[in-house]
Amino acid sequence: MTAARAQIELARQAAKAGPETELRAALARDPANRQVMFDLATALHASGKVEEAVDMLLDLFKLDRDWNDGAAKAQLFTLFGALKPQDPIVLKGRRRLSSMIFV
Repeated sequence: MTAARAQIELARQAAKAGPETELRAALARDPANRQVMFDLATALHASGKVEEAVDMLLDLFKLDRDWNDGAAKAQLFTLFGALKPQDPIVLKGRRRLSSMIFV
């Protein structure tokens, strides 16, 4: 996926994710709610909190890598695709994801 396509896909998803404050409150009430974690990551990315979005998706992957047909991993790759390959957030995120996959 090209960076432009990834950015368009993320923008489309952000429109559906919901407000960050509401998602944070929902996650506080139910910290293991996978859909809320996913939606919050999308909202975080949309508000420019990319590293926090990556961390949230990594937490989701760690919690349940198979949730929604591997949605956390797929979303991580979409986020990585929207950034430059040598971006420190991408490098750190890929390293952490690899360590989770191969442990």
